[in-house]
Amino acid sequence: MKLSEQKLEQAPTGASPLDESTCEGYLCDLSPGWIYKNPSTPLILSFPTTNFEKARSLANLIGEMADQVWHHPRLTIEFKRLTVEILTHDIQGLYHSDFIFAAKVDHLLGLDKR
Repeated sequence: MKLSEQKLEQAPTGASPLDESTCEGYLCDLSPGWIYKNPSTPLILSFPTTNFEKARSLANLIGEMADQVWHHPRLTIEFKRLTVEILTHDIQGLYHSDFIFAAKVDHLLGLDKR
């Protein structure tokens, strides 16, 4: 099952960030625009838009999805650009749910792998 189709579940209490190889495996399921450094830093996607209004509109869509699944990214709206940063703050690192959320963002933005 594709990441974007999986149910997002919160990291259990006491969970640790994913290991490097697991993160790299999940990256294969995301669009190539995602920036990944290591399991302790956020996944980052900087997405160009046609104008500020489009960036704001996309941020609102992502925000609505975030509220539905209770997983809230950092969203930065700029003129002609939306930046999404995803990290599980409770464990100060990346967890399975972060990659699922990133895949769902890809789907919303029309970047998902088909």
